[in-house]
Amino acid sequence: LDVLVITFPFSYLHPRCRVNNCVGFANYKFFMLFLAYSLLYCLFITATDLQYFIKFWLNGLPDTQAKFHILFLFFSASTFSVSLASLLTYHCWLVCKNRSTLEAVRSPVFRHGTDKNGFSLGLSKNFRQVFGDEVKYWPIPIFSG
Repeated sequence: LDVLVITFPFSYLHPRCRVNNCVGFANYKFFMLFLAYSLLYCLFITATDLQYFIKFWLNGLPDTQAKFHILFLFFSASTFSVSLASLLTYHCWLVCKNRSTLEAVRSPVFRHGTDKNGFSLGLSKNFRQVFGDEVKYWPIPIFSG
């Protein structure tokens, strides 16, 4: 087997093999927006299904198979919400500190030694490096850097 080795000159975060792509400097904004919008969608599903979930436990729903669909939908959406919220929170922390996942585990080494905040430019500039200079384009999945 031939193995293709790709080097990442910029910030390398971690592989996402399920989407056949790596999350790095060029697409980190899109990954963060994907997490944020997925979380909002799961929270919306959980919130809209909550009234039927409560009726399910109070025996207020008709006796059909839809009862189990409501139960499954509520638990899967709320479970994904918790997972996405933790992953999004972690990556927001990484953006605030201007670190990659590799740098969060092991501090980068410079000539004067290791420095865990070696690449941090401050909160505002760290966010601008990832999302671009125009704040109005931050929530839109377009290249704005």
